[in-house]
Amino acid sequence: MEKIFLLAGIAGSVGGLCLLVYQGLMYLMHNTWTQYSVLTLVEKGPDFLADTVRSVPAAANALAACPLFAALIVAGLVLLFIGSMLRNRYG
Repeated sequence: MEKIFLLAGIAGSVGGLCLLVYQGLMYLMHNTWTQYSVLTLVEKGPDFLADTVRSVPAAANALAACPLFAALIVAGLVLLFIGSMLRNRYG
């Protein structure tokens, strides 16, 4: 079980770093910074989730202000922490 958390944490952290590198390369190529936020991810997901978030303006503003690469890195680090705690406890 801990291996699933560890691999998901690695994937999330690497995904966040790759997104940051991609945004940096696109900035260098086109001289415009394209900001991907967590709200972009929610809007591309299921319709009920996007409708729920849009109905609460504070939640929509908070998700729009949070960069997607930072959220991916933090989620990956949290999953790595949970995986290491499981490995230490049951390993």
